[in-house]
Amino acid sequence: MKSILLSIFLVLTAISAYGQTAAQPAPACTLKVSQAPSVRGVKLGMKLDDLLRLFPGADQEDQIKNTLNTRTSYPQLGVANFAIIPGNYPNKTQYAGISIFRVVTIDDRITQYTVEYAYPPEAPPWHRIDDWITKFAEAYQLPAVSNWTGDQNRSQRTLKCDGFEINASNLNQIGNVSILSGDPPWKEQQKRREAFDEKLRRDFKP
Repeated sequence: MKSILLSIFLVLTAISAYGQTAAQPAPACTLKVSQAPSVRGVKLGMKLDDLLRLFPGADQEDQIKNTLNTRTSYPQLGVANFAIIPGNYPNKTQYAGISIFRVVTIDDRITQYTVEYAYPPEAPPWHRIDDWITKFAEAYQLPAVSNWTGDQNRSQRTLKCDGFEINASNLNQIGNVSILSGDPPWKEQQKRREAFDEKLRRDFKP
């Protein structure tokens, strides 16, 4: 009798476990890095040269030029961080509604970028973060706002996908998004600095 009851218990446990496994929801976002949004031509993994071609003359602006000239030396070690203001270029109408792009590259490829949209009347105000995310998600065929995580009382939400994530904000009622792949670029930069410093110590002759 005990063996029969034990068998029934094991069968019921297995059925219950299977039901729980089967009922688990699919991941909110299964998009790969190659499918990450391309905002007006700017996208993750893009080569630095291709980015600069979108904004003719950007590499001659003082801040960008200085950043690019020092990007391979210590302490940058391959990491560049700079801003592009689309309104400064002849093709600015192509970027109507965008105030600034903030770009981070590692070894001359975009690993993270932020799009800060403009204030009215160039772009609309977003009183509710959910409205802003809905607009952005529909434009770039992303999962609905219900799949974005974050404190409902704050002005930021995050969508984690397969190899990249998007952070959206309506701080000061202005739409913003940050799109990044993998670990924050500062982690890789820190690893490179530590390796560089260790080599300095190892090779130094007092």
